[in-house]
Amino acid sequence: IRDWGPLPGLEDLRGWEWFHLASRSEVIEQTIPYARFTTEGLVFCKNSNHYFSLRGADTIDRRSRDTDEVLSSIFVDAAIDSIAILPDDQRLVIAGYDGVVRIVDANTGITEREFYMLKHRRKLAMHTLYVSNDGNTVYAGASEHGFLIDLIENQVTEIKQTDDIIAK
Repeated sequence: IRDWGPLPGLEDLRGWEWFHLASRSEVIEQTIPYARFTTEGLVFCKNSNHYFSLRGADTIDRRSRDTDEVLSSIFVDAAIDSIAILPDDQRLVIAGYDGVVRIVDANTGITEREFYMLKHRRKLAMHTLYVSNDGNTVYAGASEHGFLIDLIENQVTEIKQTDDIIAK
């Protein structure tokens, strides 16, 4: 947390809260659980010669399928654990430790839409993402919760994760 201060020569805008939290490492670990995990994700584009890989908790690299070279990187303002790609190969679906599923531009990382899975619950880590073949529906899963996101109607529906649903 000491590295999160302002760069040399910039005004320090941190208030007393920052210094209070900085003195309590157990609070930081509870508030930012992703600091303790190594995350990996990988998604291939259907119509091009590259793929996206998750590096760390906030960086997505576009890589060449042939050489594995990093072609570009996007940085997102969220701790992500899962990525998927929409059929147009231009937008990514990302999810992570804040319980929010985001649709982001694959070239810039700019968030186009956000879907909040449980509005009144914190620390809902989303680890699984699936996109339907037509790109109209996204399944987002956490350890005890599953959600269907209708991208046309912009609706989130919680579903119970049972063996019957998974089998269908």
